[in-house]
Amino acid sequence: MVEDMWAGAGNAIGSALESALPKSKTQVDLESGKITQEGQPDLAIEENESGPANAEYVSYLSVSTFELPEGLSALAGRFGNATVETVRYHGDRNYSSAGEAGILIEHDNERFVYLNHEADNYWAMTYEELFQFAGAAMDKLRTQMGQIAPPPEYGAEMPEIEVDVNVYAGVGGSRRGLTAKHNIVVVEATMENPESGESGGKVWVVMELWSAESYAGSGTIQAFDQRVGESIVSAMGGSTLNAKMDFSAFGDPRLLEGLQEAQEKLDDVSGLPVELNTYFVMTGENAELNHLQVIGGGQSDQFSVLFTTQSFISNLSTAPFDESLVGIPETYQEIAFPYAGLVGSGGN
Repeated sequence: MVEDMWAGAGNAIGSALESALPKSKTQVDLESGKITQEGQPDLAIEENESGPANAEYVSYLSVSTFELPEGLSALAGRFGNATVETVRYHGDRNYSSAGEAGILIEHDNERFVYLNHEADNYWAMTYEELFQFAGAAMDKLRTQMGQIAPPPEYGAEMPEIEVDVNVYAGVGGSRRGLTAKHNIVVVEATMENPESGESGGKVWVVMELWSAESYAGSGTIQAFDQRVGESIVSAMGGSTLNAKMDFSAFGDPRLLEGLQEAQEKLDDVSGLPVELNTYFVMTGENAELNHLQVIGGGQSDQFSVLFTTQSFISNLSTAPFDESLVGIPETYQEIAFPYAGLVGSGGN
């Protein structure tokens, strides 16, 4: 059984990591709503507030938790069960931080800034510099991948993966204080050995999503994202998939067709994700999955839940905050981009 496999893996991984890694800095208790972060004041999960869509200030918490299968669950106690991201919007600035690091988008300067709160320093790259670096990294990756032969068990062919996406409309209503739509997205993936025709079973991803179209600060966030998006497209040469960022796999017409079909099915899934519950499930080759049974926590010999995650927003507010909270602290020192050597002659 999959559970037995996870149990054995959990014991081995737990023993190996016990002395190697520090305890997590973030623990979330969903029942009490308490967020504990090492070295920082405790936080509380609070209801999202109502407010104007085009608010001058917007802030919220983005909380993501995960539940591992039995055998690996002990790792959550040791290394944490969540990430909590603080997000703020004001003017042409967007800041998001998860503990010891933060990302600042300075659209007024058309650049990304990485803030290291442990070392009190930062590095910055303009939109254009970032995509130039990414393009060089992709070029090097393609060169290196061209030197790697496919795994011998597949001969000259790589395994074929078939993906099917279906969307089911649920019952909308109030979710975490916001008026939200309810959709269930089911992704079914089957991998097949092209030589033997054998399948390794199916992997399913079941996503239960509540999304809100209009909420406090929604216009502010959407307008900022549009401004940044337009500038990024310009930095990439006017194309959303410029040659600098091209993967040869994206040119496969089968993949493009599949992405188009998936996009058409996902057209009704829009807005701010208020809450997203995701279930990663494995079944046999010919099995069909009852997604409602999975979401309801049911057990069956027909499927095994590998792990689950839950993400949601809380503490949404349009109250003013100090503008320094969307800027670089005065005491931080600027450093050079630390990963430039990755695309040099010796990078890997």
